Amino acid sequence: MALPIGTTKRAGEFSLGDLPQLPRRRRYLTAPSPPSKVTTIWRSSLDSRPARLTIIKRATRAWRATPKPSRLLPRRQPLPNHLKSLWLAIWAEPSLSPATSSLRSRATQSPMRTIFLWFLGDIGYADDSFIHSGAYVQFDYEIAYNEFMEQIEPFAAIKPVMVLPGNHEAECHSPNCQLSSTKVHQLSNFSAYVHRFRMPYDESGATSNMWYSFDVPPIHFVNIDTETDYKNAPNDSYTPFTSNGNFANGGSWTEWLEADLDKVDRSHTPFVFVGGHRPIYSVTSCDSNGNPADDSANLQAAIEDIMYSHEVDVYFAGHKHSYERSYPVYKAAKESDSYDAPRAPVHVVTGAGGCDEGHDDDSKAVNASWHVMHDTSRWGYGMIVADETSFTWTQYDAATDTAIDTFTLKH
Repeated sequence: MALPIGTTKRAGEFSLGDLPQLPRRRRYLTAPSPPSKVTTIWRSSLDSRPARLTIIKRATRAWRATPKPSRLLPRRQPLPNHLKSLWLAIWAEPSLSPATSSLRSRATQSPMRTIFLWFLGDIGYADDSFIHSGAYVQFDYEIAYNEFMEQIEPFAAIKPVMVLPGNHEAECHSPNCQLSSTKVHQLSNFSAYVHRFRMPYDESGATSNMWYSFDVPPIHFVNIDTETDYKNAPNDSYTPFTSNGNFANGGSWTEWLEADLDKVDRSHTPFVFVGGHRPIYSVTSCDSNGNPADDSANLQAAIEDIMYSHEVDVYFAGHKHSYERSYPVYKAAKESDSYDAPRAPVHVVTGAGGCDEGHDDDSKAVNASWHVMHDTSRWGYGMIVADETSFTWTQYDAATDTAIDTFTLKH
């Protein structure tokens, strides 16, 4: 396998090749020069001097990302044989749950097939862990983060893990944090997310770790920040006298999104996926006519026209503690019953990753014309298998490891 490690800690440097199993209790993967070495970093959000362990790799090859427009694989060349069929796992609302074990087993049992994992925000639920653990006085924030990182380590140590921010990455608002001027400051405004994960934002022309894009043929992946830096964004500030965001230097990442999609080479990446934490279309966040409401309506106003005009294939989201799939939809109108070369994006909510807050309340669901499936009874995750002409999405029930929904989209 020749794939970049998304959690590199140095801008522009990625490791390629299969990695040996790393020791227990390590946190991050980096790829400094020379490329024959891999350094793992054990680090929390508050560490100033993280411990390091260097491992010599076997037959490792390295690539350096190019200036914008950045692509993690060379452009305009035949797809490598190992990427003729791309396998990808997608997961949102991940917490300490059966879904973690099931995904870990699937991702590691066939190392050459699952290329990487894509987490769509709310990573481990560290911010409200004090409620569910009963640790109202204890500083539980870093403990919860580290426990989750240890649980995903068996596949995170050998597979790239790409992440994006959700509302639970915003800040630490436990009593222990709120009563400490140091902690409340250092763990505000998505700082734990920004410091724990290094995504290729600079390589893709973005201004922040909060949004970025990359290519793994046959797909161009775009990661957006549904929490800040666009008109009427949620902000997610629970700490008095604070305001989150301003990662776009006073502007909006939507301008970057449009510019990024303008540069997509469909001969190189015929499919385009956009991932964000919050959904636009969900049967529990729309009015009786199926029109997105509240935060979903604000996100719709910010990006739906951009995605439609650039023929984005799928918008993936989480936030809702459930699984949902739509028909191709635009402006709350179902475009087609078919997934053969649709003009409008399909919307998938794969938020059943195991949130410790439980499943969503199904009583508010409406019967929208664009709606296909809504499941609030099972935890799980999704897998994509793609080639140059089609991809198949499958949602799995983590308890039984069986498929509960699938569709194939063709160009």
